[in-house]
Amino acid sequence: MRSAAAGTLDVVLDRVALRLDARGGVVDSKRRVGFVSDLHLGKTTHFRRRGLAVPEGDERRDLGRLAAFVRAHELDRLVVLGDLVHTASGLVDEVEERFAAWIDDHPGLAVRLVLGNHDRGAGALPRAWRVDIVDGPIVDGALTLCHEPPDRGIDTAGLTLAGHLHPTVTLGSSGRGARLRARCFWYRRGVLVLPAFGTFTGGHRIRARAGDRLFVIPPPTESGPPAASGSPVPPEVLEIDPEAT
Repeated sequence: MRSAAAGTLDVVLDRVALRLDARGGVVDSKRRVGFVSDLHLGKTTHFRRRGLAVPEGDERRDLGRLAAFVRAHELDRLVVLGDLVHTASGLVDEVEERFAAWIDDHPGLAVRLVLGNHDRGAGALPRAWRVDIVDGPIVDGALTLCHEPPDRGIDTAGLTLAGHLHPTVTLGSSGRGARLRARCFWYRRGVLVLPAFGTFTGGHRIRARAGDRLFVIPPPTESGPPAASGSPVPPEVLEIDPEAT
């Protein structure tokens, strides 16, 4: 592996060359295709409508970060690996209009959604979003795309990309020193699991095994999501030994 531009890391997994971005996305640079997962648009609205006090503004920042991701890599296509939205109750006019405006700001970008469990529960997406919707798994070049990661890579392509798990890893000593729960990319048995792109999504501390690879990539500026614990991520790109997590 090698560090490319600040906030990115070039890796080869199962003979597939990809660029990992600190914002939470993966890029196939040769084809100018980007992959993200788990934005969960409308989640804060969903909780506020149930009387819970949750912060506002995360969704706007997430879409700003998504725009920066598209712009930085000059993408022609963007594929969301499931859970673009959270629930039907969260798709209020404000949320619908915000993402429609985002789409309008990227007229040359083709957006595809590989359905996730939350997307299926939310029903039809607004037509103004102009999102091509498919049910996974699907083959895209040397990649197989799905939402929920299989136990091992799907044999129809060289590498499987998935989301759903919102993977995080704990960094730091187990003693009295500071410990940090950071979002990570998790490779295991032919599957690369992406971190959740949405900020208000929480994270799942993964149980890595020998042979797995974990990548933590800090943003060069404020472009990346915060660590799941709310603390800043370490200042260097890290590949974590699974046996040390």
